[in-house]
Amino acid sequence: PHLQETLSVSRKEGRRCLVIVPDQYTLQAEYDLIIGMRVPGLFDVEITSFSNLVQHLFELYSAGTVRIDNSGKNVAIVRAIQKASKSLQYYSSASNRRGFIEQSGAWISEMKQAQLDCDQLESYANDLPDNSYKEKICDLITLYRAYDNILAHHYVDGQDVLSRAIDAIAPSKIAEDSDIFV
Repeated sequence: PHLQETLSVSRKEGRRCLVIVPDQYTLQAEYDLIIGMRVPGLFDVEITSFSNLVQHLFELYSAGTVRIDNSGKNVAIVRAIQKASKSLQYYSSASNRRGFIEQSGAWISEMKQAQLDCDQLESYANDLPDNSYKEKICDLITLYRAYDNILAHHYVDGQDVLSRAIDAIAPSKIAEDSDIFV
């Protein structure tokens, strides 16, 4: 009821409304709002899921870039390991072991989610004392950099899609003169 009242006020003021709902709830949310507000349609209200909004922004502002899935990510990680194998110290033998690709991919994803790039990690590693932990971090930075270089300009993974979508919010003007409800 509160959302319906707030949307009604926004619509009367002529404002565009964007309602972000869980992925599986878009159709039900539209139905609930049409029935609850007793209107024939919601032409000035857009109901979307977070993942659809991210994908829409990515498609608008990342032309020529291909999103890779987990299989593509694993292929890129294998190529990164191959390129970096001679530079690895701590993980030189482990890089051929089962599970290393998945573990490396998970670590890279965590770093991207934390918005840590190779330069930031390298700065951190430079302040560490020389020991096995520093070797691990330096090896992971080497893999991360090789992975990013492989993806550069042509491919993006799931974390990059989100970052690019965030960057695209302002130029898309999707939030301009809109009331956004989550």
